[in-house]
Amino acid sequence: MPDTSTGNEFRDLIANDYSRCVGHTVTEKKYRTKTHGGERRIDVVTETSLKSGDPWAIATECKWQSSQGTTYDKLFQTLEDFEYMMAEQDCYWNEAAIIIGGGAIPEHIINQLRRNAKRVRIIEYEEEWQYYLLDLQKRTEYVGMFKGQIGVLEAEQITERIYKEHRFTHYENGWLYGVWYCGTGFQKAIYHGQFPLTFVKRVISGFPPDKLDFLHLCCGRCHIDNATNVDIMDLPEVDIIADAESLPFDEDTYDVCLIDPPYSQEDSTRYGVPRLISVKKTMVQLARIIRPGGWVLWLDEKYPQVSREDWKLSGLIGIVTGANRRARFLSMFRRLGESSYPKYLQEEQLALLEEKEDYG
Repeated sequence: MPDTSTGNEFRDLIANDYSRCVGHTVTEKKYRTKTHGGERRIDVVTETSLKSGDPWAIATECKWQSSQGTTYDKLFQTLEDFEYMMAEQDCYWNEAAIIIGGGAIPEHIINQLRRNAKRVRIIEYEEEWQYYLLDLQKRTEYVGMFKGQIGVLEAEQITERIYKEHRFTHYENGWLYGVWYCGTGFQKAIYHGQFPLTFVKRVISGFPPDKLDFLHLCCGRCHIDNATNVDIMDLPEVDIIADAESLPFDEDTYDVCLIDPPYSQEDSTRYGVPRLISVKKTMVQLARIIRPGGWVLWLDEKYPQVSREDWKLSGLIGIVTGANRRARFLSMFRRLGESSYPKYLQEEQLALLEEKEDYG
């Protein structure tokens, strides 16, 4: 049962799930209907794309009721409006759903709605919402890539994504490992400590910033598009100036963090940074702002020691650029803790969906 007590809160919960799972979402969208006249406000309209690349829009009405009511005329009026718009193609969306939550609407009312529905899905939140979202997940181009819900991305899936473009990345027994030869391309470094060639491409092939809430910490002169680029120095490539040991973000804000701090005091001096960052203090901050199931990708000459209560070392990638050049490690830590997101992210729920291929 969701932690909600009002219709608006329920609507926002549904909108939030949609936006995290399948695409852009707006609430209270105005739309003129012909069945009852006047202007109707659609609770939630979600815009996404199918695997084929075709655009797809979903209109959703959300009905939350936690105590017995006396009349349900508005529910049937909503269904009538939706059915008319879908039948006459008097709308731009391709799919419509009515989500019912709270547990107080009688079963016979829900069954009557289902009997009357020809083109509209009637979905009980407590029993069916997770399956509906998973069905959308399978149909859209966002499969396995929920912005804000990196918990569904296990090490094996990330390995597969990286391996498609960059070999020598492997997965075995829950462990992601490999060696990336990034090379230099015989190009002189533009600035001290810059990322090896192709390094960022390899990282974002597994953790795409356009689909995840991506934090790039200690970014220096490297700006990653669609990520939040943070550094203590005021540089053109920096989005937010902040100390890694005191980050100005709310709890559970990001899915993944890539961090490349100075490796030594000599490096700090060359960067103009007054001191090395504290691994312990920085990881405490990251434990606060990285969602459970999320990742920290720490590039360094050694892998850092972290709290086992908050983090699990789930991968090590060796970064090699050439002979007589220092090698680096990309340490990959998973954020421990119980996810605050719906259970449909869990592997067992994905397995359940496979048994319901004909859902809907």
